[in-house]
Amino acid sequence: MQHLTRSLKDGSSLVYAWFDAMHTRIDIMLWDPVMSPEDMLAVAAAIRGDVIRIEEMGSCFIPDSEVSAINSSLPGVPVRVSEELYRILYGCLEYNDRTEGLFDVTASPLLPGVKMQDKIRLEPDGSVTRIHEAARINLSGFLKGYALDRAVKEARRNDLRNGLVSFGNSSVGAFGNHPNGEGWPVASVDIPGKNHLLKDSFLTTSGNADENRKHIINPWNGQFIQGKGMVSVITGTAEEGEVMSTVAFIRKNIETNNTRI
Repeated sequence: MQHLTRSLKDGSSLVYAWFDAMHTRIDIMLWDPVMSPEDMLAVAAAIRGDVIRIEEMGSCFIPDSEVSAINSSLPGVPVRVSEELYRILYGCLEYNDRTEGLFDVTASPLLPGVKMQDKIRLEPDGSVTRIHEAARINLSGFLKGYALDRAVKEARRNDLRNGLVSFGNSSVGAFGNHPNGEGWPVASVDIPGKNHLLKDSFLTTSGNADENRKHIINPWNGQFIQGKGMVSVITGTAEEGEVMSTVAFIRKNIETNNTRI
């Protein structure tokens, strides 16, 4: 983890740290009128450690992660997972139900229109069963939101009053105030020239930054959404922001093309 420290006119310190994880750059800016730079750096290091731990648990791109173990298991054979991943998947199933299936971490071109509950099953003993041979879990953006929520909670748990944490600019959380004023001004990703003032809230953006970007699947028809376009939302938690921005982007595409399937 790299970092910079700046002393401010009032005698307080501003700490800026950054590192790579979850296929993006994570930036942390912390400011507190009484906390030492060393203590703030210790908080930043704790955040980094937790982010890496979460990635190693929930990334489908890491061969020995818990999610990869589920994805490589035989259909119908339960895989025991940690209580944490079980809770994450339980939450994803709830979001899937609440969004008419539009938020689906198992969305695939191979299984268009298949409900998430018909692709994976959470067993009462804490294990997860892959029901369909083609079913795979990809937590991607949701995992970033989950980790961002924990990062902000970690800072507050250590009595840090002000800070901003950014996961590649697409998931940004701010608490307290910037040294120069109320809240934290954050540039909009989807609307050039527009700024958002974040305070104890999260800004999340989903979509395609350019015409060639294709990574979000419409679960109803199994097709990747094509074309440039993005949607941003401001929410009370980053987890909720990942869900809402993804669903809003998919709905916008459905409405634009006037089609469900």
